[in-house]
Amino acid sequence: MHICVNCHAPLRPFAWSCNACGWRAAVHDGVACLAPEMLQDNDGFHEPLFDEYQKLQAEHFWFVYRRKLIVWALQRYFPRLQSFLEIGCGTAEN
Repeated sequence: MHICVNCHAPLRPFAWSCNACGWRAAVHDGVACLAPEMLQDNDGFHEPLFDEYQKLQAEHFWFVYRRKLIVWALQRYFPRLQSFLEIGCGTAEN
């Protein structure tokens, strides 16, 4: 359920405007933005965190077992698969 960030009244799904108080979500590049103040001075991922994130991806159970699950599913459902392209972001490790 979506709720108004201003008055906490329920919103209609994907309406991003509130009938109760008149609040309306800001739109940035065609996407509703519930925290437009975060768009200011935000150029993306904080670069000094890459090393820490890379270590986390190598050791944390979530990433370790996520990789295993992806490999298992690909082998099981696409046994003749010879190549595959994952388009992601971050450290490109996962």
